Amino acid sequence: MKTIGEAFNDLRASLENNMNHICRNDDINESQAGHFPAAILIIVGSAALSRLQGAEGEAHVFVGMMADHGVESLLARKLFDALRHGLAHFWETKLLDVGRQEHVELVVSWKKKRHLSLRSSPSPGLYLNVRTMWGDLQKALTQYAVVLEGDPKTAGSSAPSRVTSLTEDQTTLEAWRWFQAKAPKEEAS
Repeated sequence: MKTIGEAFNDLRASLENNMNHICRNDDINESQAGHFPAAILIIVGSAALSRLQGAEGEAHVFVGMMADHGVESLLARKLFDALRHGLAHFWETKLLDVGRQEHVELVVSWKKKRHLSLRSSPSPGLYLNVRTMWGDLQKALTQYAVVLEGDPKTAGSSAPSRVTSLTEDQTTLEAWRWFQAKAPKEEAS
């Protein structure tokens, strides 16, 4: 089992490596195709950092990132949910219902649009700038690195479990055993 410090270092390195890859490929193609992968990386990375910090709720770090831009925590949680669940389940951002049968689209911007600026046409929208959010997440990662450096006890404690149990239900365990018996076997290298 990893320590919090080890899990944090792995998370930070993975986020940086993957974001560098997405940004490099998008800069080469100039297609803005990387905006959704980058946004999901940021939103899931912030949730993972929240979990490592032992925060209540996976939106904790994202809420802090938004607070730096003057967004109230209740609204920031809704933005987190709309962005995360929209991208993860529809590969689209969810719309914000703001009453009077009006919806505001979350628009993931790669470079050009100012973070948290509003669009009025062709339909109402709120821009979320990937580069700004990435900078905010890097700041949160740096701040937690300082915490861990100053608190070796926390850094050395056990990271949250990554185990998903297949044993709580006999049927699930039997399905695993059946799969295990039938799955192709890789030879040891």
